[in-house]
Amino acid sequence: MGSRRTPSMLSIAITLFVSAWLVQPAVAQMGWTTRSPDGIRALNGISFSDPMNGYAVGTGSVLRTTDGGQTWDELLPAFLFNVDQTAVYARSADTVWTVSGLTFQVRHSKDGGESWRTSTLGSGAYWTIAFSDAGVGIVAGRTGQRNAVIERTVNGETWTRVFLFNGDDSQFNSVRFADDQNVWAVGRGAFARSTNSGRTWTAQNPIGDESILRDIFFLDVNTGWIAALENIYSTVDGGTTWELVGAIRGATNGIAGIWFTSAHTGWAIAGSKIHYTTNGGANWTSIGLTTNFTGGAMTDLLFVEPDVGWAVGGSFDGETGVIVGTNQATEVSRTEETPIEAASMQLFPNPLRRITTIHFNLDQPAEVSLKVYDILGRLVETLVNTRLTPGEHRVIWDRSRVGAGLYLVSLTAAGSVQTAKAIVID
Repeated sequence: MGSRRTPSMLSIAITLFVSAWLVQPAVAQMGWTTRSPDGIRALNGISFSDPMNGYAVGTGSVLRTTDGGQTWDELLPAFLFNVDQTAVYARSADTVWTVSGLTFQVRHSKDGGESWRTSTLGSGAYWTIAFSDAGVGIVAGRTGQRNAVIERTVNGETWTRVFLFNGDDSQFNSVRFADDQNVWAVGRGAFARSTNSGRTWTAQNPIGDESILRDIFFLDVNTGWIAALENIYSTVDGGTTWELVGAIRGATNGIAGIWFTSAHTGWAIAGSKIHYTTNGGANWTSIGLTTNFTGGAMTDLLFVEPDVGWAVGGSFDGETGVIVGTNQATEVSRTEETPIEAASMQLFPNPLRRITTIHFNLDQPAEVSLKVYDILGRLVETLVNTRLTPGEHRVIWDRSRVGAGLYLVSLTAAGSVQTAKAIVID
């Protein structure tokens, strides 16, 4: 959730994937880098409408990017001062909703944050928001009497309470559309589903002994995952049954969010770390993040495309926030003087074991050469040496004829050379 490319004459992105059975996961080399502007406070939510346009919200702030997260501008409508924004959903580059959870208000802008309209919900606290492709919106949280609650809109302005969960001290933490009709909500002491686009809801049986469900994600209407505090559950039958598949242990405050980009590859935030799986959630590996705070946690996670991901968080005192991204989308422009020097190249997995697939995209027909060299510059193998059409291309390299070590993968197209290191292990 490859990156879409803007209409440069040629852009190249090269990514090495390893088969799912390999021990070293493909995602390990998706480095996460900090993209936070100076002085931001703790952040609670992030949402992108496309790889270039996104919003992040938190304590007294709404941030916007229009360049794939390279820079973030702070929007300062009057209502934001000292108001905690708990969730955000971007439906397009200019259309965005934010939830002021503790003041039970939803605000939306249709001009990129220049102006805002406010809708007041029933009293309570609201933590999550989602929209279907058809434009139906759902917010969820808890009432002032501490019962889990769901409100719905079909026009983005008028919200109607459609479900009140009959459970003391319950609340919804996450809501997710599996498709336009099937919607799921999970939380503390609350678990519910709608099969008619949120008009009516049915309470679901608890999952095991879990009293707190933190997040839910559906790849399609049948395939989904639920994160409890530590355990990960999955379904392949549209939620009829849920099976414990894995766990992330020992994180401060437990798991905060999950996102899957395929049936095998998934991501999670827990404590101050990113975690990933390449086997559907059975095993998880952590990635430490460089943040500008001590004593804090990540709070929200999303992938715009399979190799473009974002996460936000902040310090427990609320004074310091962080935005991190992996393989951020960038606009690539071409001039006659510098044809494709700005084109990006990504490489993973690294290390790799045997068969890999090299993916690259061409914006125009080009003579393409794809070669592998050893560390001394000796040619190991020529994988491509021909003229290729525009679009995505995949080339398999079986490294079984070479030993372990460091190799260079070199892609030449239209006179531009892109080179990446590949580490081969036995």
